Amino acid sequence: MDSPRVSVVTGFHNGGALLRPSLESVLGQSWGDLELIAVDDGSTDGSRAVVEKIARRDRRVRLIGQDHRGLTSALIRGCREASGELIARHDSDDLSPPERLVRQVETLRADPRLTMVSSWARAVGPKGETLLEIRRPL
Repeated sequence: MDSPRVSVVTGFHNGGALLRPSLESVLGQSWGDLELIAVDDGSTDGSRAVVEKIARRDRRVRLIGQDHRGLTSALIRGCREASGELIARHDSDDLSPPERLVRQVETLRADPRLTMVSSWARAVGPKGETLLEIRRPL
């Protein structure tokens, strides 16, 4: 695979039921020129098998394992392994809308003074209720 434009990095430890939909939301991006680097931080709950299954059907996924050292260590490892021009962070319980990456890449391209962009965020409770919403000016 040629080097992708965007490397999406996620670290996980015992990702549970949220891991699969989270990773699928990355792979479902309208911006397809990406790699997904998933760093398993010593999971013991079967999360690694979930990512292995996804990686078998989508060659954009790279699974990296390490002993449990914490999220920061996993993210540093993932960023070190990234081959994309840009790095996007994605937590293992995040759901990214399909246009997230294309909007972020377009924003970076439009203004060469920018070195980082972020997005609005919404924390959702167990019943789908909004717990917190962060909307910053564009």
